[in-house]
Amino acid sequence: GMLRVSVPATSPITQSVTLAGKITLPGGKLLPAGTPLTITRTGVSTATFTAKTTSKGTFAVADHSAGAKFGTYFYTVSYAGSSTVAATTATHTLEVVKFSPGLTMSLGPTTINYGTTTTVTAHLAKTYTNRAVWVYAQLAEHGKQLIGHGNVNSKGDLTVRYKSPYNVTFTAAFSGDARVAAASVSHGVRVRAAVSESVS
Repeated sequence: GMLRVSVPATSPITQSVTLAGKITLPGGKLLPAGTPLTITRTGVSTATFTAKTTSKGTFAVADHSAGAKFGTYFYTVSYAGSSTVAATTATHTLEVVKFSPGLTMSLGPTTINYGTTTTVTAHLAKTYTNRAVWVYAQLAEHGKQLIGHGNVNSKGDLTVRYKSPYNVTFTAAFSGDARVAAASVSHGVRVRAAVSESVS
């Protein structure tokens, strides 16, 4: 027999996954409706399900627990065979992935006059248990300097103010948690040179 399994290649964490497929025999014949299939999940966590074919040879089963942890899962669908039909199996790989935090940064003008303070606002679109953002400033040929950190507010924002004498690159970083992926984002600000005038 020929067994085709369709599962999404990736699925977001906490979402249930539906396995669907079709089994056809040589010559396009179908198994009787209600023929049992065994589905085994291995990988991050293990489970076993059963499904039954429809009169069209198709099957579908929902796996509600795969999304509990992120990582790689393997599904093996098996038909045990009969006196006239050979046993057959098919395997499919699924990656359960964390949500994107949607980390963004807004700075206002990206070219400023000497002595101007830049307002850096980091924004998280999605959070779970971790709401902390770290904001760094890096001047040319210097290391990153932490200029602020803390939990975003109810709107997902954390604001830091920084006055730089030179061109500077700001970076916001989020370390992620069990459901939301880590991320960082950087933007540069150009500082115009100070101009002094004298009367002679």
